[in-house]
Amino acid sequence: MTIRQEYRGRKMAKEIGYCIYCGKRPPEVKLAKEHIVPFSLNADVYLKNASCISCADITKKFELHVARNIFGHYRIHRGVQTGQPWERPDELETRVIIRGQEYRPNLAIKDHPYFLMMPVWKQPQILRQQKPTDSYDKLTTHLYWYIPDNIKDTLQLADGEFAEIKPGGCIDANQFGRALAKIAYCNAIATLQNGLDDFDPLDLPKLILGEYLFIPFFVGSTLTLPPPPNKKGVEHIIGLDIKWVFDARIHIWRRMYVSHIRLFAQCGTKQHGLPIYTVVVGIPKERPTQPHRLEEHPRRNRDKKISSARRDRPTQRRQATDQGVPFSHKDGARDAQSPHHA
Repeated sequence: MTIRQEYRGRKMAKEIGYCIYCGKRPPEVKLAKEHIVPFSLNADVYLKNASCISCADITKKFELHVARNIFGHYRIHRGVQTGQPWERPDELETRVIIRGQEYRPNLAIKDHPYFLMMPVWKQPQILRQQKPTDSYDKLTTHLYWYIPDNIKDTLQLADGEFAEIKPGGCIDANQFGRALAKIAYCNAIATLQNGLDDFDPLDLPKLILGEYLFIPFFVGSTLTLPPPPNKKGVEHIIGLDIKWVFDARIHIWRRMYVSHIRLFAQCGTKQHGLPIYTVVVGIPKERPTQPHRLEEHPRRNRDKKISSARRDRPTQRRQATDQGVPFSHKDGARDAQSPHHA
């Protein structure tokens, strides 16, 4: 089973009626809507009455980090929506080294060179049959950049003179990983027919709230170059699969929901778009079935003679065993050597 959602436009995905993180309900708490992909990333699809104010204060902090520290300059250059349009600047600072000396001029948006650094690391530890740790294996950044054609004139460089432009900002992998987990979690609730009644999210709500520290156990990506961008007009793509996963914590194979996230799916160069991230969302809940009586086939009544040897033979039943392989996909990103942002 593969379910793919393309997030664009404004709509209510589903009404919940309780906090999807702490489980509290009115009148104990006041509920607010919860965006599946943050509003600051140009998405406006939401779950109605799905987050209490206390939990919303927690999730807003890492969503703010993603919006400003990771996608900040990209959002300004593209004119992506913001809840505080009056705070959007007309100029941005640029770190430039010319003749061994660093300068930080403020440049107009149209003349401003910018970078987009996307953190990547290995697939979730649970998909690699490992036990939980807080270590991001092979953590690196996948780098995209845009340099205006008039940069030489903007920096007033002489003929034959070079300038080194430095990326800025500080990326927190923990906050980014929690943001990815929240997107995958909310998408699963919106996508599955009965929401949280259809799956057990394991430790994902605690991870999102900062109470579970082993983020790389459930969240990851790949270290290979990503595929080309998706079609224009699609901001974000989120897939949801059911895969067999070996849970090293309890040493058994289990069916699990695995989500694949590509933010700003149309962004990138002609050859390589942005990375695809993987989040293990939870375990499908088995619904109880009503007992029913199997009718005897009429042809079985033709011969009533059963030998004593066959009657005394014990019934042998083979117990089915669940088998499967860990999920992996070929999309992802490599060390920070991606072509520049188109």
